[in-house]
Amino acid sequence: AIQDGRRLALGWFLVGLGLANHYMSIVLFVPSLLVWSWQARPDAKQQARLALWTLPGLAVYLYLPLRAMQHPGLNWGDPESWGRFVAVVLRRMYSGAESGQDLGNALHLGAHFLQLWQTQWHWGGLILLALGWAPLWKQGPRWRPLLWGLLLYLTVVLAYNHPPQDAPWVINAFFLPVFVLGGILLMQGARRLQGWLPARLSQALPWALGALLLALAPLRYRMNDYSHDYLLYDYAQDLCLLPARGATLLAAGGNDAFPVWYLQAQQRRRLDLTLVDVPLISDWYLDQLRSRIPQLQPSWTDRD
Repeated sequence: AIQDGRRLALGWFLVGLGLANHYMSIVLFVPSLLVWSWQARPDAKQQARLALWTLPGLAVYLYLPLRAMQHPGLNWGDPESWGRFVAVVLRRMYSGAESGQDLGNALHLGAHFLQLWQTQWHWGGLILLALGWAPLWKQGPRWRPLLWGLLLYLTVVLAYNHPPQDAPWVINAFFLPVFVLGGILLMQGARRLQGWLPARLSQALPWALGALLLALAPLRYRMNDYSHDYLLYDYAQDLCLLPARGATLLAAGGNDAFPVWYLQAQQRRRLDLTLVDVPLISDWYLDQLRSRIPQLQPSWTDRD
């Protein structure tokens, strides 16, 4: 019982850390943890004490108001006050962003996920995943709740998110837990395959897989190496050449705004420019802009 209690306390602490990173963590881990808690059958008081272990993990959120008080260049949500802190934690600025989802969008995201899988693990990875899934599923209470949680998480990601049709990559980060846990299943599948092979081939399999990974590493590195990609940097420099001194520059989104902010914050260039990222305009963002644009009326709280 002590061992179960320690494991469950660690699980709830990790859930708190996960929630402090992204709200979708609740879909992946909380259902599994609740099942494991039920299987361990702690009493109500012990269950409550265990759930309190989420609080140290959630304490990461306390960094937000502390950092906001230092008035960084982009103070997202400006969580200095209690109301704005709660708004940031509850994602109120994103309310309605996932509306409009339908079956067509979910299927489109599903096709995008399969394309990512083919890029990362290739189709042979599906075979190893199936080989790794089966023995863990047969272990029942130990692994089955997490496997169900993985399926639930992937379903929610596909059904809940609504990125632009021409830019499904904006939610790629949501698939990271699937690929991490999928990698574990792939290793289990490789071990199972190893047991089916003759002794000589079984001994050679780990070396062959290791050699394959080493051979693919340079290719993957080149695919993800952007160290010589100066497109946004050059674009920002060109933008900063155009406006007169003390001008206000309107940006249509992050791709326009962040390169200019980089030049100002890191290279201390064109500090006379006031950059306004129009999609960000809200009460907290207008409050930050008023020190640079006195003409903004205190009664203005949004773009309208």
